[in-house]
Amino acid sequence: MKYFIYILFLVTVLSCDNLERKNPIDAKQSDYILDRSIQNDTNTNSSTNNNNENNNNNNNTLTETTTNAPNILIKSVTIISEDYEDGVINAGETVKMVFTLENNGAEDALGVKVLFMCNSYYVNNFTPDTWIAYSSSNLYSEPNIYAQSDATSSGSMGEVEFDVSTNARAGSALEIELIIKDENDNTWKQSFKTTIQDPPPIIDVQFSKYYVSYEEFSDGVVSRGEDIRLRPFIINRSTIVIYQPKITITSSNPYVNILYSYSKKSLHQWDNSDGWLIYPGKEARPIFTSGDLRFNLSELAPSPCEVEFNVIIEDAVNRIFLDSFTVTIY
Repeated sequence: MKYFIYILFLVTVLSCDNLERKNPIDAKQSDYILDRSIQNDTNTNSSTNNNNENNNNNNNTLTETTTNAPNILIKSVTIISEDYEDGVINAGETVKMVFTLENNGAEDALGVKVLFMCNSYYVNNFTPDTWIAYSSSNLYSEPNIYAQSDATSSGSMGEVEFDVSTNARAGSALEIELIIKDENDNTWKQSFKTTIQDPPPIIDVQFSKYYVSYEEFSDGVVSRGEDIRLRPFIINRSTIVIYQPKITITSSNPYVNILYSYSKKSLHQWDNSDGWLIYPGKEARPIFTSGDLRFNLSELAPSPCEVEFNVIIEDAVNRIFLDSFTVTIY
């Protein structure tokens, strides 16, 4: 029970959301950089010098001229899965992403293949580690990126997957480099850069256990036809402190009669001088016997049987956690 870019082109600079995610809101949570500064190693554009001069005058303008040859660039990066599902790359998670390329040149790039590399210190088990074909038609047999078109890899072959170390520090650099080649010996170098973030806080409070503080027959078991008092416990499974938790317990079992409404009873961490604060890994319970759950059981209840109780836990900022527990009747 859990409770739960701008993109900088370094040839010239363009601010936009170009990192796609399942949730478009998440796309604005972090900055990502596509380094497009190193273009075709064998085919250069006569306008490059003019572009560099323009860049010095205005570093926030994109002046990207269509070349007279194929020119392959990263168009977008899509995170298709990551463990915490918070839209960023965190320490301790496995990430899977795909790259979309584009040919903004005037000629087709034939026989295109891409090699992905990552030398970031905190990245392990990086795949793929072989050349991957890219195609405008998305067919492995036709690894061509046609002029003025986008391209992807075939199926899951081009899915980039890696593990981020749990020891990664927030702000650590992560860079994925792409070497792109075609059959005419054109080569393009591209890179995707970001920083690793701390894992998001886990917010998870659960029912922990109960203690039978009173049972009418004093025989050590919960029996039909007797009055019972239970002291409930919760445990903070979060990585953050939970403030002022309260518990509500109900039951729809026809053999259970809760004598008094058990709603929003305050819980305290016994060994904490400020009992309102429940620290990670710690338990809390009602501090007085008046906080015990009191109920009686019908004599018509079968023996033995399991009786279920429903639990609602909420904290001071109105986070709600749902749980349940069972009591065996004899």
